[in-house]
Amino acid sequence: MKYIISCFIAAGCCVGGWFFTRWYLNKNKSEFKKIKKLPLLITASGIIFLAVSVLFPLFILSNDMSVYSLFRTMILIYFLFFAGFIDYKLHLIPNKLLLILLGIAGLSYGAEAFIDFPAFQSEGIMALIGCAVCFVIFFVGKLISRDGMGMGDIKLSALIGLLLGLDSAIGCLLWSLMLAAVTGAVLMISKKANRKTKLPFAPFFFMGAMVSHIIFIITGTLGG
Repeated sequence: MKYIISCFIAAGCCVGGWFFTRWYLNKNKSEFKKIKKLPLLITASGIIFLAVSVLFPLFILSNDMSVYSLFRTMILIYFLFFAGFIDYKLHLIPNKLLLILLGIAGLSYGAEAFIDFPAFQSEGIMALIGCAVCFVIFFVGKLISRDGMGMGDIKLSALIGLLLGLDSAIGCLLWSLMLAAVTGAVLMISKKANRKTKLPFAPFFFMGAMVSHIIFIITGTLGG
């Protein structure tokens, strides 16, 4: 049953995400139909979403992750994909997308509180701590980098903490920061960027979430 639900969630997020992306890009005068290799990108997103919907329930549930945490993780990854795509094109993360994700988080935790209150208590506390810690880390990063990070990045990092909880969120953010640093270094070495170049950070959130959870799946499968 969990695989059927996860596949429906993946399909819904994929279709809804592309409709939202098309609407938002066209609204901001970035024509959706003229994006290079768009059919290939849509196909790739469908394959990624399907793989997540099948593999994550198969392996992550063996690591004592609750069904609610599993679905929150999957939905977050789907949303990060589209946030990353829009951020790459426009260098901003839509507030509407963040509000939708916040609403889904509220519904998920509300359902968990109603059905399994003891689990909600422990996961809810870690979610609030994760939200606060991630917000502070990126807000301080914004101050240190002198606006190198946008408020969209800060708000999205807080939502990552809320949906994943402290431990998983920190792993996701660490990988995101490392991947961003490596990419920035490569671009600077190849002279395609300089110290003042601003990288869209949402794509690295997506990649960080994927890498951290793939490692989690592998270590869990191997008994690590």
